[in-house]
Amino acid sequence: MDNCHVGMITYIADPFDPPGYERFGGGHLFIYDLGRFLIQSGFKLTYVTRLNTLEKSLHQRIGYTCEINRLEVGPAEEIPPHQVALLLDDLYDATRNLLNNLTTPVDVLHSHYWIEGVVASRLRKEFNFRHVHSILSLGRLKRNLGEAINPTDELRDAGEMEVFRSADVLIAVCPDEHNNLLKFYNDIPLSNAVIIPYGVNTNVFCPRPESAGNYVRRATERFK
Repeated sequence: MDNCHVGMITYIADPFDPPGYERFGGGHLFIYDLGRFLIQSGFKLTYVTRLNTLEKSLHQRIGYTCEINRLEVGPAEEIPPHQVALLLDDLYDATRNLLNNLTTPVDVLHSHYWIEGVVASRLRKEFNFRHVHSILSLGRLKRNLGEAINPTDELRDAGEMEVFRSADVLIAVCPDEHNNLLKFYNDIPLSNAVIIPYGVNTNVFCPRPESAGNYVRRATERFK
């Protein structure tokens, strides 16, 4: 395990960015925490993301077993995922070049979201690694719920089909997501899908509903 090198590609979420203001959800925290867990478990880790501001370094080494590489693909600013999808070919070329220049080859490549999954599924045809994909969201489910249509929806659907067919492991975070995967993508075999829930710190998070007084009490305890 100590010699296993994991690559994590996450073009839509730099793991060292804060979630919240002008950002999309908490995917940053998931990628950050998963990477921290892998490092603590003895893995070597290489993050690959997209440069979203000129204030950041293209490469940073974080301790002895972790580094992050930021690709100069697209504008150096935060852009929505459907615009990142238009950069798919350039992201593939840049990631391929990066993997070819790493001092040690990647044994496992983890992708987060469908764009990263497409790149990983194509790269594995050239590199000898296992591909683990975290679903994050499902395009067909979003359309079924009536969410806004994006010009890259057809590209996304074809990409998801490619990823779901080729990944060694597909990770759903709950039974509902797993069931929706089987329901909306029943035209492909999905024996590679597993459920791995997110870990939850119950000292910080609690089930709703909670009274305002309870929230204040719990928040205050975090300062101790």
